[in-house]
Amino acid sequence: MELIRQRANGNMQTEDGYDIDDLISLVMFTQDPSSRYQVTNNAIAFGDPGIVTIGRVNYNVNDTNDYQKLTEAINNLRVCENIELLNQNLTLSDNDALQKVSSIFKNTDEKEVRLPNGLVFTRDDFMHQENGIITGSTYLGYMMRNNIIGTNATNVDDTYIEIESISLERNDDGIGDASNTIKESNSKSATAAKVQSGLNGLMSGIFKSQKHKPGNGLNEIIDQSQIVGRTDEEIEDYKRRASDVIRQMLGDGSVKTMQFKSREELNGENQTSVIAGICHSSFIELGTFAPESTVYHEAFHKILELTMPSAKRDKLYQVYRNKYKNQNLSERDVAEGLADMFTSYVQHNILDKNLKGFKYFYGWCKRVWFNMMMSIKFGNQWKNFKALYAQMLRGDYNGKDSYSENVERFKNQFGDSLYYELEDK
Repeated sequence: MELIRQRANGNMQTEDGYDIDDLISLVMFTQDPSSRYQVTNNAIAFGDPGIVTIGRVNYNVNDTNDYQKLTEAINNLRVCENIELLNQNLTLSDNDALQKVSSIFKNTDEKEVRLPNGLVFTRDDFMHQENGIITGSTYLGYMMRNNIIGTNATNVDDTYIEIESISLERNDDGIGDASNTIKESNSKSATAAKVQSGLNGLMSGIFKSQKHKPGNGLNEIIDQSQIVGRTDEEIEDYKRRASDVIRQMLGDGSVKTMQFKSREELNGENQTSVIAGICHSSFIELGTFAPESTVYHEAFHKILELTMPSAKRDKLYQVYRNKYKNQNLSERDVAEGLADMFTSYVQHNILDKNLKGFKYFYGWCKRVWFNMMMSIKFGNQWKNFKALYAQMLRGDYNGKDSYSENVERFKNQFGDSLYYELEDK
């Protein structure tokens, strides 16, 4: 409560340098009072100096009676956590306070860190390892382990939850609860069938299929409508964003060699399909018309096929073949399938977070569904995939050189090019 009082009175940082907004966001959901869609009784908003608003009720934090009423109102909040924040991995969170804690654990021998908002983090929360890989924890996992939030769900083995409909309803207080209809099936056979059809249905409803797919329902990644005719200014913005991704994942050297090309330059006379990006052994080509996800696809190819030790890559190839019970998939099929899995993960867990309003909520529903389906599909292997994705996205492969044997294999297997190809309409 003291942090809320400080923030309402205009203080933006604590004495030890933590951003107060970030500290508050870790324990409750704050809203933008200027948006009519965010006036809710389930979160707080900061407006005029000294004033905290919940719904349409204002509280003066400098008035003793109002402060007591505000304390009681906050204690009675029904929804007080930011869903996006709960879904973030602690080691990758964009919350400044969590970034500071992560830095402390990486650079010191501290075993725990206590924040001014009362939360205490241990080294294992950030530095936990699985199979020798640092995975850390999601914020949701941290909250549940520490009994800050919880669930009374029991006996979830072999249970399948199917969301048939979901909607947002507006009431007098703003956005209401999501209403949904849920039915369960405890049949293992029904579960398996529904998981596969649910995954295929979800993905096909969002994305259009690519070529070179091995028929597993996971390669439906890029929507043709995402290929846009950008203005010159928009192309420059896209180049900047794509370069930032490559710089983070691969390093400055890959940014310098990357080439941007128009659709005509990238596809030549070929108008039966659309190539949005190409990974070569020594550089990457991106179409200026390509969807945002393309750069992640090509960066993944670069890491998996060239800068990752061959033994680790081969293990991932085998996991993919085993899961789809098809040992005859070509190297190109597996390479594209694995890249599509990563791109889909990025689409749901990173790119969709840039959506606003109801689109954000819809994106969140897709993200939860996607991760649940993949967890069922791959079991514990999905944790390993996510750990690898986290390594790639935070730059663990940044600046790594290609292995000579990988380059030779890449040229022999793929003709020195793996490409992001779409069927033309």
